[in-house]
Amino acid sequence: VYPNPSHGQFKIVHGFDTDNMTIQVVNMLGQVVYQSLENESNITIDLSDVAQGSYILIMRNQETEVRQPLKIQR
Repeated sequence: VYPNPSHGQFKIVHGFDTDNMTIQVVNMLGQVVYQSLENESNITIDLSDVAQGSYILIMRNQETEVRQPLKIQR
């Protein structure tokens, strides 16, 4: 995931099975602020409308779940 921290645009490159990969971003209260279903290994997400702060990126498919901290700075 890069750049991190970011102004809201993040690029995600992964090597997981891409069939029905769920991408979620949650705030520190556990509220989902972004969610999408992806079938690509190279993804760009736009969180420019989300308040600055710390978040958790969750990537999940049928076999794997990965969590990565994200930081939005303005």
